[in-house]
Amino acid sequence: MIDAMMFEGLKKMPERPGLAVMKATNTKLETRLTVDPRASIGELLQALEGQRGLSLSAEVDMLKVLSHTLPPREAVWWSCLSARDVVGHGETLTEGPLFAAESWVFKPSDENRRKAFEATQKAPQDDPSILAALGAVYASGTYGPDDLEDMEVPPGIFGNVVFGQVLASLDVAGDVDGLVWMGMLIERGLDIAKGGNGKAIPVPEPEPEPAE
Repeated sequence: MIDAMMFEGLKKMPERPGLAVMKATNTKLETRLTVDPRASIGELLQALEGQRGLSLSAEVDMLKVLSHTLPPREAVWWSCLSARDVVGHGETLTEGPLFAAESWVFKPSDENRRKAFEATQKAPQDDPSILAALGAVYASGTYGPDDLEDMEVPPGIFGNVVFGQVLASLDVAGDVDGLVWMGMLIERGLDIAKGGNGKAIPVPEPEPEPAE
């Protein structure tokens, strides 16, 4: 049975129909759904939850919806948590894309956005947290500060960057089933949508080997 309480109290989400947001961001959901076009974002997520275990795309689509509907600051923080899965949650950072992205979340100023932009320019392209910093840059709706401020980011690009960083967390899932890991990412997103910080959601551990 679906726990409808999971999708209530998403106070950070905009009061717009979920499918309308997906259409506005040019985002296609792969899961076959029968849902009222006027359904809220929470109701859309609940409909997708009902397909988990039945459709292989349900978890991925839930991550897509969260990526494109969380407000920018919350979405970037969600992506930072996923970057931390790779970099290490206990690591103290003083520079780099993840440090810049987290700094922007804590204080979303023009100065911190500029630092996030600079971090994306200096970091190697295979840096596991570069998309988190790019999300902080695109959150304002343009490609960057200064000369790039007049260049608007196309609809959906910000959410795609967040989605890409969140999925990067799967690189460290190890022996944990990928669907279980994505379930943890979804729970984090929902917690953030309710006003939490996502840190209370435990990272899943591999199933113990059966005793001989």
